[in-house]
Parts: sequence; C-alpha cells; structure tokens
Amino acid sequence: MAHRLLTTATVFLVINVTTLALADEFTFFRTRIEPVLEQHCYSCHSGQAESIKGGLRLDTKSAMQRGGESGPAVVPEDVDKSLIIAALRYDGLEMPPKSPLPKEIIEDFVTWIENGAPDPRLIAKSDEQRLAQARSHWSFMPITNPTPPKTRNSWVQNDIDRFVFRRLKSESIRPSKDADPRTLIRRLYLDLIGLPPLPAEVDAFVANPTEVAYQHVITELLESPHYGERWGRYWLDMARYADSNGYESDRPRPYAWRWRDWVINSLNANMPFDQFTIEQLAGDLLPGATLEQQVATGFHRNTLVNTEGGVDREEDRVKRTVDRTNTLGKVWLGLTLGCSQCHSHKYDPITQHEYYSMYAFFNSLAEPNIPAPTTAQVVAYKTALTRYENDHQEYLNAIRDYRSEQLRNWENTVQRSGFAKQADSPDGEELEVNADVVATWEVVNPISVTALSGSDMQLQDDLSVFVVGPNDQADTYTLVLETMQSGISAIRIEAMADERLPAHGPGLAGNGNYVLSSLRVYAKPASDTNPANKGNRVRLKNARADFSQGGRQVTSVLGDDPTDGWAIYPNVGVNHFSIFELVEDVNPETSGELTRLTIELDHQVHHDHNIGRFRVSLTSSPRPVPDGLVDAAFRDVLTRNHADRTGTDVLRLVKYFDYHEPELDDLLLAELEHREAEPKSPTVDTKAQVVTEEATRRTTQVHIRGSFLDKGDEVISATPAVLPKMPIDADGSSRLDLAKWLVSDDNPLTARVIVNRIWQQHFGRGIVVTDDDFGTQGEPPSHPELLDWLAFRFRDSGWNMKEMHRMIVSSATWRQSSFARPELSDRDPYNILLARQNRLRVEAEIVRDLALSASDLLQPKIGGPSVYPRQSEDLIKLGFQTSLSWPVSKDGDQYRRGMYTFFQRTVPYPMLIEFDAADSNASCTRRERSNTPLQALTLWNDPVFVEASQALGKRLQAASAHAGAGDTGNVNRKIALAFEICLSRSPTSRETEILRNLYIQRLGESDESGACFAVARAIMNLDEFITRE
Repeated sequence: MAHRLLTTATVFLVINVTTLALADEFTFFRTRIEPVLEQHCYSCHSGQAESIKGGLRLDTKSAMQRGGESGPAVVPEDVDKSLIIAALRYDGLEMPPKSPLPKEIIEDFVTWIENGAPDPRLIAKSDEQRLAQARSHWSFMPITNPTPPKTRNSWVQNDIDRFVFRRLKSESIRPSKDADPRTLIRRLYLDLIGLPPLPAEVDAFVANPTEVAYQHVITELLESPHYGERWGRYWLDMARYADSNGYESDRPRPYAWRWRDWVINSLNANMPFDQFTIEQLAGDLLPGATLEQQVATGFHRNTLVNTEGGVDREEDRVKRTVDRTNTLGKVWLGLTLGCSQCHSHKYDPITQHEYYSMYAFFNSLAEPNIPAPTTAQVVAYKTALTRYENDHQEYLNAIRDYRSEQLRNWENTVQRSGFAKQADSPDGEELEVNADVVATWEVVNPISVTALSGSDMQLQDDLSVFVVGPNDQADTYTLVLETMQSGISAIRIEAMADERLPAHGPGLAGNGNYVLSSLRVYAKPASDTNPANKGNRVRLKNARADFSQGGRQVTSVLGDDPTDGWAIYPNVGVNHFSIFELVEDVNPETSGELTRLTIELDHQVHHDHNIGRFRVSLTSSPRPVPDGLVDAAFRDVLTRNHADRTGTDVLRLVKYFDYHEPELDDLLLAELEHREAEPKSPTVDTKAQVVTEEATRRTTQVHIRGSFLDKGDEVISATPAVLPKMPIDADGSSRLDLAKWLVSDDNPLTARVIVNRIWQQHFGRGIVVTDDDFGTQGEPPSHPELLDWLAFRFRDSGWNMKEMHRMIVSSATWRQSSFARPELSDRDPYNILLARQNRLRVEAEIVRDLALSASDLLQPKIGGPSVYPRQSEDLIKLGFQTSLSWPVSKDGDQYRRGMYTFFQRTVPYPMLIEFDAADSNASCTRRERSNTPLQALTLWNDPVFVEASQALGKRLQAASAHAGAGDTGNVNRKIALAFEICLSRSPTSRETEILRNLYIQRLGESDESGACFAVARAIMNLDEFITRE
C-alpha cells in the first residue's frame, strides 16, 4: 500500500514539473517571440494582413510550421531547417525587409526552436483580442493621477522634483546644484520670451535672488506680449506655417500672417489648450462663430498649394487633405497616422479604413479668404470714417438741397418716359408711356454691395458694380436693396464688358470668362431690422441667356450646383445677360410696404472665375417675360417727396441719366474731389485664409494603395477603434466632434503629447524622446509616472499652458546647472535621468533676435504682415520665374523679430535655414540642432549680424565717450558692458585681457568706432552668445 502511494505521488510530481516547464516555455514565447512577430511580421503574414505575402502566415502554430511557398517557417528542434531563422539572419531570405533585427532577438528565436518551439496559439487572435492587446500599450491606456513620491530632500522645490529625485536616487545619482542667478535669469528669459534680460534686470535679480523675486520674474515674463511670440513659433512649426504656397511657382500668401497673429494673441491671452484646439480645428462650426474663431481655422490652410498650370486640381486637393490628416495625427495624437495611407499600419493598431475615416473629417473643406481686419484696424477705420462722413455729408446735403426749374422739368420728363433713359427708346425719341402699365426692367439702386472675399465693390454711374480685388478665390457677391415695386416676377443679371478687365471681361478670369454657379434671392419687409434674417428664399424656375458656353448652360444656375454654372467663353469682351423667372411674385399685391431684397451671386467652380462687372434689374412683367423691355431706374426716388430724398439718391439719379446743369455740376465735382479722402476699408487688404464646410458633404472612400484614382470601400468620419470611442452620427461625425474628442477626458494621448512637447522645449528632450511617435515603435517614457502626473495636472488645470510653464521652470530640476558631469558621461550620456539641465543652442529666429536685442536695433512691435530684412540680391534670383520679390522693409520693420521674416518655401531666408529652422513643407514637432562652420560664417559675415555688431559697437563707444579711447579703465568698462549686454555676466580677467588686446590692435589700425566694432563682433560670435546655458 505504501509502495502504491509512493508511485502515485511520483507520477503526480512528474506531471506537475512537466506542466510547470511547459508554462515557462509558453511564457518565453509570449514575452520574447510573439511580440516580435506581431510588431515586425503580422502586417504581411497574418490574418489581419490585406494580402498574405508568400502564402505564409505566422499567427498560429500550425500555419507557422506548415509554412508558405518556400517551405516550413519553423521546424521544432531543427534550426537549420527553420526558414524563419535564415530569413532573420538575411541568409537567402530577408525578414523584416527594411533592416535585420538585433542579434539578441535572433538568438531568442534560435533558443525557442531548439527547445521545441512551444507555441500555445491554436487559433489566430480575433480582432477583439488584438484590439484588447493593442490597448495595453502604455500610451493608449487612460491617464492616471500618480501620487508624488515622498521625500524630505531639501533639493526638492515642487512635485516634479519628487519624481525626478526618486529616479536619480534609484540610480545612486545626486542632482546638480542650481545654476547661478545670472545664468538662471538669462535661461528664464530665453525660455519664456526668447529675448535676453537687460543688464539692469540681471543686476536686480542678482541682488535679490529670493524665491519671491524669482516667481515675480516668472509672472512678468508670462504676462509679456513676447511670450506669445516665443511659444507661438513652436506652434507655427507644428502647423507648417509659411508665407508662400510652395511648389515651383511658390506664390506669396499675403494673408497668412493673420492666422499667425491669432496664435500669438491666443497664447498671450492664455487661451486654454482645449479651446485653442477646438477653434483651430473647427472654429467655423462653433455656434455663432466669431471672426477670430473663423480666423483660427487658418491652421488648415498652411498646407502646400500647387498653382502651376496644368495641375490636377483634385489631386492637389487630396494631397492637402492627406496633409491635414497626417498633421492632426502627429500634432495632437503623437502617432504616425500617415503610415496607414497606403495600407494598414505595419506596427500600430490603425487600419487603412480607419485612416480614411479620419481623412473624412477634412474631405469636404472649402477654402475661402474672408475679410478679417484686426481690432486696431477696425477702430482706426471707424474713427477716420466717422470724421470723413461728417465732412462729406455737407457735400451730399448741398446736392440734395439743390433745386431749379430746369431740374424740376427734367424730372417730370423722366417720369413721363417711364423712368427710362432716352437712349432706351427704339428710335431715340422721348418716351411718352404710362409707367403703371408698361413693364420695364427696373435697374437696382442698391443700399449695399459686398463680396465674401472683401473685394472692393465699386458702384458705377450706370448702377453697375465693378469688382476690384485680388480675385484669388471663388467669391460670393451680396447685393441688398429696398423697393416699393410690387409683383416682381423676374431678375436680370447683366455681365458687362469693361476694358479694365482681363480680355475686357466680363469675367475676372484671365480669358475674360466667369462661371456663375448660383443665384439666391431673399425677401422680407424692410421693417424687419434683424441683420441675421435675410428673409424667405424666393425660388427660381426658368432661366435663359443671350449666350451660354457649351457645357456651362445658364439653366444649371437653377440647381445651385457648386460644380456647374453659367459661363460665356469664347464669347468674351462683350455684354451678356441672363433672365431668371421667380416661382412666385415678390409683393404680389400693391401693399405700399417697403420690401428688402438680398440677392447673392455665387461663384464656386473655379477660384478665379468671378464676374468682374455686373448689373441687376427687376421686372413685374407677366411670365413668360418678353424680350425688348426697356430699362428704367429710380422710380422709387422720383416718386418720393423731395424732402425724403438723400444726397446719395440725387447724386446717383443725375449720374445715371447723365443730367447736367452748370451749378449742379460744380456741386458734383466738389463731392467727387472730397470722395478721394474717403478712408479705405481694411476689409479690402486684410483678410484671413479660413476653412468652411462645403454645402454638400463629399463621399469618402479608401484609396487603394494610396491612389486617389483607385477608390475602395466607402467610409464615414470616425476615429481609430484602439482609442476611446467618439459618438458617431449615421453619416459620420463633424470636425467639431473630432476636436472635442481630442481634448476629452477619455482621450489618453493629447494631454500626454502636449505636456511632453512643453517639457521638450524646456529641456531639449522630451520625457518621451520620440515626441511624434507614441505608438509601439516609439520610445517609452523615461519617467512614466511624471508624464501622467503632468498630463493629469494640465487637464485638471483647465488646460492652462502658462501654469504648466510656471510649474516646470519653478522646479529644481529645471533650475539645475547645465555643466557636464564626467562621472555620468557613460552612465547617462543623453541626460535621460535629468541629473542636470541641458545646454541648448537657441533656435534660428532667436539667434537673430539676440543680435538685434544686444545691438538695440530690435523693433519690438507685435504682429502684422511679414517683413523683409536685408539679404543677398543673388538669392532673390533663385525664385522661380522671379516669383521671389524681396522689397527690403523700412521704418524699423527690417529689425523685427525673426518669426516675422517672410518665409518663402522654395527660397527661405538663408540665415534661418542655416540654423535649422523648419522647412514648413511638413509638420515639424522637434527641430534638429546642428553645428556647422557655415553657422560661424553666417554670424561673422551676414549683413544683419555685421550691422548688429556695428550698432553694439556704437553703444559701447557712447557709454564711455567722456574718457580717452585708449584708456585701460575705459576699455575694460566697454568690455564689461558688452558682456553684460550679450551674456548677462562679467568677463573673466583672461577674457578681458584678450579683448583689450584686440581693441588696442584695432584702435591702432582704424579708430575708436572700429575698435568697439571688433570687440562687439567677437563677443557676438561666441558660442555662449547663442546658447541657453
């Protein structure tokens, strides 16, 4: 009995040991083999692949051992026959195809096969299983709120330091001491506003380097208008901002600066980042969107635009849409979303269908330019306009009050003729008709005429409208009038030739053509003064024209089709008309009530095919409206009591009918001369590039292999399944839904990505060094709990960016000295553990700003159009067909900060590129920092830096003009002042000696100004001058 029990126990022991051994082998597979297969192989060799390469699947045990076209991938316990090992070793086969895996991983596969290739995968993972596993990646998991580690170390200033100190302590590394006060305040100024402190500001802090004083400096800098410039420049990089379109022709974008200024102003106002996000991505969709919220959508307009002849417009639109999709993924999500454009992502859980679901959010964007004067421009214009109108009213009153027997007789004649010009009668004789019986075309005398683009709509003497503007977008003209006319049955649009137009018009296109897509008519009682209410839309039912271009018939206007419309090519250079009958009469019965009509002429087919001169008329003729009706005008004015007329009424009346009388002509001439003083509306020259949704949402389909010509499955706008779900409507969600989803509490990425970027700018390296790749191929965070703690605080603070800056620069971690520590050169060469601060060369624009600031040349004006500092004339010739015009700015504008320099994509300002400025062709979330001889030559020879050195030399000379030029004490004071201005510190005795010798040498060769220039130039060429210590 005892023997039997012993035997049974032995059997159970063997089985248990075997099970444990198998469990260990499965663990080895799960932790060392399967993740490699998923990351590097499954995209081509699994059930989730779009097409299985070579017939080989690696997502189940049986499929792996069965192999593909070349044979079995795995033969248990036989490494030589396992083709997967040959492929990993690049021995006849090559997997992965881009580059071999590390030797350690290959050895893991060898060990696994030698031990029998234990594999628990009897079936392939389902989509749900793969998704669940993908969500376990650190960046896709919810943001946590870690408790800061407890420590009593006196080095700690705030909770950031607690996380950093714990990591350092675990590595037995002590943090560095604080930087000295001079270094600290210069670092603070450069990080927060990108400008150096004045010597007096440095001295004040050095004299009182307390925590209270330190926090006071932080507050002042965060409230400085230069803060928005400094941190706005980083955002411009991410938004791929430039002042030109790109591609070969690379035309300027005269209004790009308006969005740039929105960024600066928003940051200065400390706009919460969630609002900052929503307004840029979907400000136009916000209820009652303000002008500034519309301007914010200029973020989407920073894409390249190809304006070359013969370009496929749809292809270019698709490229812009792809760019917007990829930029959103990079900037907000920190994902390489663009890798899914042609196929499902090789590494991250994002399918190609999901990519085009994100693409769908941006697939129906219209890209208008809207009038967008700044607040300062509007205030100045209104002040000037009020002053002008008060003065001008005297001239109009004089015209209104003028009466003569001759004028009265002429008015009676006009009324007897049915309010028609004499020339409109068939034989030129005076028309004696009953105006209440004979139908006419009543030429509209508008209250206002405006263009969506802000073009100047100039009313001509014949009541036609002449359009003056850049003609760079599909435009909508809005004409508003008030009329007593009843029974209005039709509208006539006259497109009128004019020698001022291309090919004499009537269109603004280069060939004189236009395409009128839609004509919209709205009517309401004039007593309704609500400007938001245009009235009820009056539908059109019949249309005819004197001429229509083949394929562009006037009848297409009835359908409001944005892809079609009425055109007249090749019959250009002559007048044309079209007549549109209304479904129902406006004011069907004579009611005596004044009616307000709003008439919109919409052009949508091409960006430049707008009408250049037009006139609108109304008729009350019975339908169908006959041909040959004469023109009439000013019926309302002439039937009105004289006392009720305005000066403008009389002015237009006599000009339309070309009436002359010497005394009246003098009054008209005086009015015309004074009109020259009318202030120009800023809406003409100041516009903003924005986006809106097209009237009809486009259908979005997958682009097979990324080709827009090869369409696949239809998709709706939605977000990747691996991330928290966003509510989806039946036809997809809107950009506004997307923007709100990005900054929702459920989204695990946005807050992490943004605080990591802020940290990156303060330390030169992010907590996640791959700041644009939080996916499976990116680096994990060096301090994961700190990252989550910062992200949680950021979100919890109401997305307060200034508070995040304050928290970081208040930490002992940020205040550390940047001196390299030899004992850490091998252990932590990249300063990942944050045992010191990093020494960083400032960005290209700040290099220029430092020189201008030190020389006292800097023009500190905030915002406005981009400027043109001096540069070599030879570089200007590099522009395509002289596309690069470089009128050097004057009146101090040439000394504006570097971020205001006009950035031409194909020929960028050379100094900026030399110092690693972003090229703006794609979103840049982290600039590289190179160190080249050309940079030293730029500082030495570039005209701007030479001029800055000369100006600094004059400052040094003026500061001690009372002493002798060669006096040793005087020379030493000049050198000390130069160091205080440029480096915020005093020179060492050795530095003073070297520069004094240089000064004396140059003094002997030239004069005091030359000697001061030499000293200034030497200091401004130091590495320390362009480095944030």
